[in-house]
Amino acid sequence: MSAISGPNGPEGAAEQLKQFSDQFVEDLNRIPGVDEEVIKQVLQGVCEAPPEKRFTDSMRIFREELQGKIGEDLNSSDFEIQVVERLVPVLFDRLNPDIEEVQEDFLEVVVANREAAEVSLILTVFLEKLSDSLTSLYERSLTDETEVDELLPSILIALNGRLVTFQEDGVDTLYKDLIEDIVYANYYLAEATDRPTPTHPSKLSDGRMRKQVLTTGATKAYRELDISLSRGAELAGMSLDEFEAALSQQGIQPAQGPDADEELYDESEDWF
Repeated sequence: MSAISGPNGPEGAAEQLKQFSDQFVEDLNRIPGVDEEVIKQVLQGVCEAPPEKRFTDSMRIFREELQGKIGEDLNSSDFEIQVVERLVPVLFDRLNPDIEEVQEDFLEVVVANREAAEVSLILTVFLEKLSDSLTSLYERSLTDETEVDELLPSILIALNGRLVTFQEDGVDTLYKDLIEDIVYANYYLAEATDRPTPTHPSKLSDGRMRKQVLTTGATKAYRELDISLSRGAELAGMSLDEFEAALSQQGIQPAQGPDADEELYDESEDWF
C-alpha cells in the first residue's frame, strides 16, 4: 500500500496532491540554505506567471525568486546541476511509484462515482504529465550531457508549483488551471523530447483544451480498466466513431475492450 492513500472523490483529491507537493518541497529542501516555507512561497510565485513563461522559464524564475528570498547569489549553472543531478533521481525514486498508484485510484473513482468522474480524469492526466516530465528529466540526467537544458526542469517546476496551490485553493477553483497546465505541459514535453509537437495551446479555446484532456483520460481509462467503447465515449463526450478514432490515434485497438451498451455507473453497487 502506498504511503499516499487512494482518493474517495474530489474531496480527497486536494489531500492526495498536497502530499505529492510536500514530498517535492521536502526534497527541494536539500538545497543548502533554503527552508521549506521559502520554497513553497517561491513555487506559489512561479504559478503567478503566464502559462507560456511558467513552462519555459520556471527554472530561472525559481532561481531568481529564491535568490531574493535568501539574499544570496545562486550561480545559475551550479543551481541547475543541483536540481537535475542531485534532486531528480531522489524525486524519481520517491514520487513515481506513488504517482502510478494514485493514478490507478483516480481511475477507479472514474467508474465508481458519476459526480467525480470528470475531475478524476483530469487529475489522472495531470499526474501522467507530472510523471512524464520527471521521467524525461531523470533519463536526461543519466546522459553525459554537461549543459543543462532549462525546458524540462521548468516543466517539472511549473507542474509542482500547481500542486503547492492545492494547499490553498483546492481542486474546484483550479479546474481550468489544471486543464491549461496539462495542455501546456504536453506541448513543451513534446518539444523537449523531440516528439511531434501538437497545436500550440495559445491557439486552442478553453473548450478544445478540455476536450483534449478528457479524451486523453478516457482513452487511458479504456485501456487500463477494460471498459466498453460506449463507456469510454461517454467519458470523453464523444460519439462511438469519434472515440474509436481517438483510440486509433493513440495506437489502441478498439476491439480490446468490450463494446457493451450498459450504463456507465451502477448506482446500486457499494463501491467504498
